Amino acid sequence: AKTDVEPPCGVSLINVVTVSEMHEAVMNNLDWSSVVIKAAAVGDYKPAETFQGKLKKNSKEIHLKLERTRDILLDVGRNKNGRIVVGFAAEGENVVENALGKLRKKNVDLIVANDIHRPGAGFGQDTNIVCFVDKWGKVEELPIMTKAEIADKIFDKILEFRKENPIQAGR
Repeated sequence: AKTDVEPPCGVSLINVVTVSEMHEAVMNNLDWSSVVIKAAAVGDYKPAETFQGKLKKNSKEIHLKLERTRDILLDVGRNKNGRIVVGFAAEGENVVENALGKLRKKNVDLIVANDIHRPGAGFGQDTNIVCFVDKWGKVEELPIMTKAEIADKIFDKILEFRKENPIQAGR
């Protein structure tokens, strides 16, 4: 996926362009993972048809048909096999309710949700305002923090999950 950040030493980066490529990369690397943090946002829809070359302006309207893409987080949750799975939700309304629904539907341990309309939250900033919704139904609203501080809090939650089920730590 496109990133402006250099990967840390020891981290392998798999560059992908399409949702299909990302799905394949995630699923091909799932077996050796004990924790999956699915932070990359991908498109939920893609054009049903693609055109080669340039599309000429010879009509006033273009009708674009979209089709659903594969839901990577859902497929990871279906193949969880003791892994700890963390997903993200950028929401415009009903943040906690939508995050809880996503957590249950996708069989994950933690959803990190943010209200994209709140100042200081969202994309293109060094800060965010998130809430954690975990597999026990606990909701924890965090104050505005740097994204690095939020990452630390996510890893704290992962450690909580590992303490609850040490078998997961041995993968």
